[in-house]
This record gives sequence, C-alpha cells and structure tokens, in this order.
Amino acid sequence: MTTKLCKDCKHVKLPHPLANFAYGHVVAFPMCAHPTATVDPVYGHTVEKCEMARMGPNCGPDAKLFEQAPPYEPPKLVPLEPVEPIRTGFLERIFGRWF
Repeated sequence: MTTKLCKDCKHVKLPHPLANFAYGHVVAFPMCAHPTATVDPVYGHTVEKCEMARMGPNCGPDAKLFEQAPPYEPPKLVPLEPVEPIRTGFLERIFGRWF
C-alpha cells in the first residue's frame, strides 16, 4: 500500500512560496480544499489545514478524501527570436540621446 500524502492530493491548496517570508515566520499552511472540508461560513473559504484534516474525522489518518493529483508537467519553453543589436556611440551609451 502506498503512503497517501496531502502534497500529492488533488484537493490540496498550497500557499504561495513567498508567503512564509511575510513576517519572518511561517504564516501560511497547506489547506484542504475538498468540497466536504470545513468551510468558513462568513468568507466561504476552507479553514482546515491539511494536518488537522488528517487528524480529524473528515479525512482521517487513512485519507478517506484523498484523490491522486495529475502529474506535474513543466511549462514548455518558447524559443525567442534573435534580436539585432543596436550600435550606439560611446558618449550616447553614457549620457543617453540628449548629448
């Protein structure tokens, strides 16, 4: 049997990579975005961290709500067209076009 990790789940909502640098300590956690997860009645977003969902009755230690996410595919790189360099004089490069 394979180990079911929240980071591999289809419903996990990972924080932005720079969110942890906001105040110098961890301020963002991965959240469970499963439709049956706990939802804030005022704002409508999920309020259950993944680790709390795995300890509670919703998902549990056996990961009842786990669905495998599709494999990550890196974006395809588009080659850039070569650009002809612009020849400028020495003084124009230092002082700009007003010289």
